[in-house]
Amino acid sequence: MRVLLLCAAALLVLAGCEGSPGVEGKYLAQGQDGKNVTLTLKAGFTGEWETATDSVPVRWEVRGGEVWLHSKSGGILRGILQDGTLRVVLPGEGELVFARPGAKPGG
Repeated sequence: MRVLLLCAAALLVLAGCEGSPGVEGKYLAQGQDGKNVTLTLKAGFTGEWETATDSVPVRWEVRGGEVWLHSKSGGILRGILQDGTLRVVLPGEGELVFARPGAKPGG
C-alpha cells in the first residue's frame, strides 16, 4: 500500500494540449490489498487520486489511447484506455483497472 501511495503522491500532470473527448469523469479500482482507489479526471486537465488514507491532486493529458498522469516531481504514470476501462500499471505493485461507477472492469 505504501508503494501505491508513493506512486499516487507522484501524480501532478503537466498540462496537455490534446483533446479528451469522453475521458473526464470518476473511475474506481480495487487495489491488490482490496482497498478502493478513486481517480477523478476533471475538465481543465486537473483531477484527484484518492485512497482511504490519502488524496492527491493531479493534472492529466491524453496522448493517443493513453492518459498520462504526471507528478510535480517529474514522475509519470500512463494509463491505457481499453474497453471502457483505464488500465494503470504501478511499478512494483501491478496493474489497477479503473472503471466508471456502474460499469464492469474489462468490458
